[in-house]
Amino acid sequence: DVPGQFNREGQTERGQLGHLMTVRVIWLFVVSAAVALTIAMRAPLATTVLGLMAFGVLHNVLELRYVAGRFASVLSGRLLAVLIGLITAIVLCRLAAIAVGQPARLAEILVGYAVLGAASVAALRGPLRALALAMLAAAGVASLNWPAYHFVVLAHLHNVVPLFFLWEWARRLPSVPMQRWFRAVQIGWVLVIPALLLAGVFDPYLGGVSSSVARFAGQPRPIIAASAPPAAVVTEVGVRLLVIFAFLQTMHYFVWVAFLPRYEIGR
Repeated sequence: DVPGQFNREGQTERGQLGHLMTVRVIWLFVVSAAVALTIAMRAPLATTVLGLMAFGVLHNVLELRYVAGRFASVLSGRLLAVLIGLITAIVLCRLAAIAVGQPARLAEILVGYAVLGAASVAALRGPLRALALAMLAAAGVASLNWPAYHFVVLAHLHNVVPLFFLWEWARRLPSVPMQRWFRAVQIGWVLVIPALLLAGVFDPYLGGVSSSVARFAGQPRPIIAASAPPAAVVTEVGVRLLVIFAFLQTMHYFVWVAFLPRYEIGR
């Protein structure tokens, strides 16, 4: 089958061309980040909307497939049933939000924290579990008081998730220096470039939010509102946050659709 073929090819590459493969994937991320940054800066609205249309569903399927396979020994039994039930409830809340609005969004926040709580109970013990649940309770109160900010933060955090999987993936590289180089590149695109964008370093190169894609996607303000706090939507900071979101979303799709299905080797 195709996954088995990728695994066999990957094992051959790792055994015979480990150094070359590492150099290749590092440059792959450098080039991909450069391309994603360029298109996100020049056309952030189109990048966000068209990227979602092209890869939104596909990346969700591949992401779930990867997580289910990678953590099959953990995601089983009662925990799996609980998580499936809670995630189904989140989907229903999002559908209900179309009709009832804010109450469904608040319910989604509660269910989202329930997912994190269930994971904490399953993975942690003793003081660490108590600390994690206390932090989740405090964060949950803040999210319920400022739901608009909650969903903005959630949108950006979702795009940062690949960093943790790629950090773990680096352990299979042939040497510690190579692992450090690979991880440094990941920190570069996940943290450093967004920080520079937010600071305004790339402002002279931004293309604005007007786009022909608005003809079928609607006005850009709701799209910007999904990536920027309410007070920043109509400001330069709002545009910067949209560019950050477009850039990270594009790299997010690259990781789940192109990189991990090809280079998830030795599993």
